[in-house]
Amino acid sequence: MYISSIPFSLILLFIISMLWPPLMLIRATKKAGVTAGFSKSKIQQIQLIIFAFFILWGTYASFLSIQGYLTNNLIPPRAVILLIVPLMLFLFLIVRRNSTFKQLFNAIKPETLINLHVYRFIGGWFLVLFYFNLLPAGFALRAGWGDILTAITAVIITYFVFKKKVLHFRWAYAWNVFGLVDILGVVTSAFLVILESRTAPSAANDILEITRFPFILIPALAPAPLIFLHVITFKKLKSVKKKYCQPKVSANQ
Repeated sequence: MYISSIPFSLILLFIISMLWPPLMLIRATKKAGVTAGFSKSKIQQIQLIIFAFFILWGTYASFLSIQGYLTNNLIPPRAVILLIVPLMLFLFLIVRRNSTFKQLFNAIKPETLINLHVYRFIGGWFLVLFYFNLLPAGFALRAGWGDILTAITAVIITYFVFKKKVLHFRWAYAWNVFGLVDILGVVTSAFLVILESRTAPSAANDILEITRFPFILIPALAPAPLIFLHVITFKKLKSVKKKYCQPKVSANQ
């Protein structure tokens, strides 16, 4: 069985922490649903579907991981083919075209979309794996601190751009670019480590740690949703730009 070698207590803590993203999404869905005028029962139904999907997709990824189907150094990685690409296609080709999603998207506030990225503090687990010598320094530090910085700045942007309105709206655009580049950079870094492992077999086990249970949940549940969130956030920012960029009228005029 392909299971991480870190202490069981940390495995359990990681699994619990991975409940954070769907719970945040469920909370955001409730806010958007209320704004969209959905009934309480419809909102609860949507929330149940979201949570069930996360559980089912996570279970599917865990099964593939434990059976060893994903632990290899193929290009492209099986985790990309079997997890990231299918979820990406599902989000962009099915979810994005869904009428209920469109209603929720129109109702949700841009700061709510940005605040969802607070769960990227979970990227701190890359640093934990580096501490246990289970991931190479270059990849783990890049991925871990990048996610943590994105999460921190998400809070800053939400507060100072949208709540206090003391920072210009373009900072939200800049943050979204940074966050998207960060997640794409993590995926690229993973590919580079795998390529390196082909010429230096001694490094092969480093990146493969995130294909073992339970850390397979990171590539299974993070890259595709995060990229999707950044893309729709660009669209949302564009739709509300006039509201936040209107020049202030002096009280004397």
